Amino acid sequence: MHADEERKLDGLLSRRRLLQLSAAGFGASLLSGLLAACGGDDDDDDDDTDSGDSGTGDDATEVSGGSDDAGGDSGDAGDPKAGGTLVWGMGGDADALDPHTTNAWAAWRQSTMMYESLVRKDLLTDEIPVPVVPQLAESWEVSDDGRTWSFALRQGVTFHDGTDFNADAVMANYERMSVEDSPYYYASAWHGRFAFQYAEAVEAPDEFTWRITHDQPVGEFLSTMGDYYWFGIASPTQIEEVGTENLASSPSGTGPFRFVERVEGQRTEFERNEDYWGEKAYLDRLIVRPILEDQARVVALQTGEIDLMSDPPPDVIESLVNDGYAMSQGLTPQVAFYRFQFRNEYGGNQLVRQAVQWAIDREAIARDLFRDTVIPAYGLLSPGAPAYDPEWAPYSYDPDRARELLAEAGYPDGFSTKLLAAPTASGWPQAGAVAQFIKDNLADVGIDLELELTEWVTYLGIEFRERTDALLWGTAWGMPTNFFLNIQAESRYRSEADPGDQGYTNVENPNEALDELLIAGSQATDPAEANDLYRQANELMCVEDAAFLSLNHDKLPHLMRPEVKGFFHSVNVNYDMSKVWLDE
Repeated sequence: MHADEERKLDGLLSRRRLLQLSAAGFGASLLSGLLAACGGDDDDDDDDTDSGDSGTGDDATEVSGGSDDAGGDSGDAGDPKAGGTLVWGMGGDADALDPHTTNAWAAWRQSTMMYESLVRKDLLTDEIPVPVVPQLAESWEVSDDGRTWSFALRQGVTFHDGTDFNADAVMANYERMSVEDSPYYYASAWHGRFAFQYAEAVEAPDEFTWRITHDQPVGEFLSTMGDYYWFGIASPTQIEEVGTENLASSPSGTGPFRFVERVEGQRTEFERNEDYWGEKAYLDRLIVRPILEDQARVVALQTGEIDLMSDPPPDVIESLVNDGYAMSQGLTPQVAFYRFQFRNEYGGNQLVRQAVQWAIDREAIARDLFRDTVIPAYGLLSPGAPAYDPEWAPYSYDPDRARELLAEAGYPDGFSTKLLAAPTASGWPQAGAVAQFIKDNLADVGIDLELELTEWVTYLGIEFRERTDALLWGTAWGMPTNFFLNIQAESRYRSEADPGDQGYTNVENPNEALDELLIAGSQATDPAEANDLYRQANELMCVEDAAFLSLNHDKLPHLMRPEVKGFFHSVNVNYDMSKVWLDE
């Protein structure tokens, strides 16, 4: 933990404000936009349940190539230097630079640079489970019954527009996501609703204290609130001036980088926040370029148009490393998976779904397609989640078993239907190639899939609920928390009316056994108990019901010029770009 994160609260100002708010209602349509896509100060008593027996034994970070410090150690390059502009080429474009609405990895990464939450998952460690560290809250306390959380807010912080950060700003952002009669409310701001869904009272008793009381213990409250900036704090003044629905085009947070401009489809530019409350970023400027075509990103790196590349094609990594470029990769809470369409004639058949699981050669995908830059996945728990078990592999590649199940399902001669995917996206590399691999594997057992590829941002808008002509649609996502399973499969988070609903379990037709496991897991405050419940849920939804086809956990390799120093591959999909510097 950094020294500025260890600073204790010097005292609270005298101005007092009390606001009691009832919890907002959370209908089943909470995920209608989401599903179309994709603690404390080192005191264990103050942490949430992001601990326990994760059982992951792999090294979290791997570094190779022309720079020996891509994992974050400046090494022989000397002390970090301030200055310069870094250009970052990503394989996908941002959908919205709004910390409360975005669905895309590219946008998450950019939001990380501008926005901060009360707490966050540590981006400068390869420890698993990933610890929660302070950010805009210096410290916090939880009541003995596990229901009330009090946050001591950091003083002397200003937003990029000059507005002071305080408890009123936290309350405004809470209201934007959770209080429908608030002037800040924005229906599309869904992120924090997962963290705050059990809130029964929220108050700001003074200028630098914010308190929330839940109607029950919430085991992973800090993880849910701090992961991927689901409660990224935006300037309330900016929200008022531009309108709550226009924050994406005029971002204003408290982070180490400030927004300069965005030319959609071409670049987004940031500059160092000279008034940042903590250690200032080294870079003067950081430019993000969406370069969707794989080979074009490679050429851009080789010609010096970009300095850092996400989503490199696996077949070029070795040669680029041999040419002196640095490569950093490691475990990430990412899983590439497909949802079965239960309204499809074949997707609604449990035996067909199980047959598809046996028909996919996950080892070959990892070895031949990704050149071992991924590891096979069998469920939705991913590295970084406390309940993840790297030894759990309920399926193997067995096409004969797949054919037996298809015959038992009534399709001895197979069938024809569709597969929906994107050609590529940042955080979901090789998406189109993997889709072709699935198509080929399933053709071997008699399932003929018509492959439909759609550019990523457009793909996010597909109403899968209406696509009964398709067996599967894919995405890549994940979080270093067990609660990711609740988001994906707890019935109250979806309705038959939601665009991304697959018809598996929703408020109209809940899977009660699965709900029982997921809800109990989310409420458990004992890490071992929570992990056991989530592992049972993972097996029920991914093996017995076979509602999801999980394929791989990507190590998310990045390639960079040897002059790029300080890039640390966190156990996440966000990176602390304030520590990156140029040795030029």
